[in-house]
Amino acid sequence: MIIPLELRNIHYAKTIKILNILSNGGAYMQPPVIVIEYDELTLSDIGKGTLVEITFETEYRMNLDSHIRDVWIAIGVLCGLGIILALIQTCIWHSRAGKQIIDLGTIGKFLLYIIHIVGTIFFIVMVGVSLWWLIFFKRPGSAFLVIPTSIQQTSFTVLVVVTFILKSLDILHIIIRQSNIDIFFMDWEKPKSNDITDVSVWRTYFVANEYSELQTFRRVNSTFHIIAVLFFLKVINLENVATAQPGTNLFPSSSNYNADYNGILRVGIAFSMWLATALVQYLVYVIFYQRFVEDRIINFIDLCSVSNISVFILMDNQYGYYIHGRSPHGITDVDMKEMMINLERESQANSGRRGLETNSDDQIFIIKVDRPVRSQYDLLLRSYQHRILTRVNKKIEERESEILLVSYRGLNEFLCAFINRSLPTYPYTIRHRNLFENLLNCEFRTANTSELLDHTESLFLIDHDRNFSKTIFAGYENSLFIWNTATFLFVDYFASNYVLAAIITYLLNLIAVQIRQSLGQQNLAKKTLIPKSFLI
Repeated sequence: MIIPLELRNIHYAKTIKILNILSNGGAYMQPPVIVIEYDELTLSDIGKGTLVEITFETEYRMNLDSHIRDVWIAIGVLCGLGIILALIQTCIWHSRAGKQIIDLGTIGKFLLYIIHIVGTIFFIVMVGVSLWWLIFFKRPGSAFLVIPTSIQQTSFTVLVVVTFILKSLDILHIIIRQSNIDIFFMDWEKPKSNDITDVSVWRTYFVANEYSELQTFRRVNSTFHIIAVLFFLKVINLENVATAQPGTNLFPSSSNYNADYNGILRVGIAFSMWLATALVQYLVYVIFYQRFVEDRIINFIDLCSVSNISVFILMDNQYGYYIHGRSPHGITDVDMKEMMINLERESQANSGRRGLETNSDDQIFIIKVDRPVRSQYDLLLRSYQHRILTRVNKKIEERESEILLVSYRGLNEFLCAFINRSLPTYPYTIRHRNLFENLLNCEFRTANTSELLDHTESLFLIDHDRNFSKTIFAGYENSLFIWNTATFLFVDYFASNYVLAAIITYLLNLIAVQIRQSLGQQNLAKKTLIPKSFLI
């Protein structure tokens, strides 16, 4: 019997997929749909004993439109509240900047606050959704939630991308803002003779260099943080929690079925590790290291007192911080023996206290200066910058040194006299922040008796919370943590590679640190009248 040619091929089921569709939030399951893909096998292949691969898989789907809608409703509500918060922060900044009208700078600041707040909202929603999916999808015993399809996952992809972009812009704003503050190191040291030049400048240079190193200080070490996250994800194999199948097997054998990874689940487990390791590191630093080893911020304040140097900072036009470093001993440019004697007297309470007020230890203040103080500060600082810019050539280095010395003395004498209350036209009051000021992070200043002359007193608010750290990276620990995490999650979401994500996160963080350090040193040299060559 001759078999017709068209009958010499055999059809077989190459792929069998059982599609299960859940409804009513996973409470019910519709009748399954079986999808079969066929292929052909010739009789000659059968005679040769050819082996073919047959795939069998089960896929669960459900309508996630309501979940996606709820996510965007939450984002809309939170962003609406965020815009109100951004408006409040802009009003506070407008007051601190001493502005009278709403200009382009005010509008730009409002947009920057929106970027910061909306970026944080997107980050919170992103990690919240990923953790919710991770918990309920991996929950054993019931099919409550399924992995979304690529089309259903589009909204989550938007969250990941927008979060990374907005938080990167936010960090760039923080770096630029911190690198443009007005800062001056006030020297309280008096000359030992009638020669006013008989005062060592090395104390000022030393304090300036310590502040320069402090600019990029963080309580959470980013390098250790990244290594710890990789250890949990790759060594302990918590990465396998992100497989697109219920249940968890951290160390599957080669014979077991290994499902593909899912981007949402990878975000969830990675964020969990970032948060856990950051919290542990922060608590260890605050509870143990800061108390029993060293507190770099307090050490810097102690250095100011030992050096007889105060730090005057204006982050905005009329708002900033003051660190009172005036030594209770009057003179600190002494030999080692005299310094040890002074410290011993201080430890035994046989000398004055370090605080700005009598019998006080308060050295850190939030300040809000009035317009006359700011105008005089700008006048003295610009006099040096104007003279340098109008030099005929760069050969007159001695002349430049004289200009620098005169300008430095003028600004130093003005600020010292202002702090000493030796200038009746520039009064200020010292007080604690009230409850509303602490809650809103703002300052309420009332006009004095000369209100008709549009004159107000400057404010010195005792800063127990070390808000001074807002001038360095340590004051924005939360923003930096969110940015580092968002960078890691962004890279891994598209590359599905935790190691690559860690490398890129480390490099971007290193670039941010280097930019902040470089711009910070340039700003110190420009604003403190200290030559950049003396900043290490």
